[in-house]
Amino acid sequence: SLSLSLSLSLSLSLSIKTDILKQYHISTNQHSFISGRSTDTALHYLESQIQKAKGRGNYLLCAFLDIEGAFDRTSINSVQKALTRFYVD
Repeated sequence: SLSLSLSLSLSLSLSIKTDILKQYHISTNQHSFISGRSTDTALHYLESQIQKAKGRGNYLLCAFLDIEGAFDRTSINSVQKALTRFYVD
C-alpha cells in the first residue's frame, strides 16, 4: 500500500540520517542523506569538475548510479534484515 511504502521510506530516511551515517564512514563525495546537499549540489560539483578537466585539456570519466523505485521494489523482509545488520531498532 502507498501509505505503508511512504511510512517505510520516511522511517528509513530518518534512520539513515540520524543513525547509520553517524556510525559509518561515508565518502566526502556523497550527496544523498547529507544536510545541505542534494541532486542539485551533486550536479553542480560534476559540472565544475567537467569544466576543470576541459580547461586542462583532459577528459573526465564518471559513472552514475540511480536505483529508481528502490524502496518500492524491496521486500519488507530484506529491509528488516538490513536494518538488523546495521543495528537499527
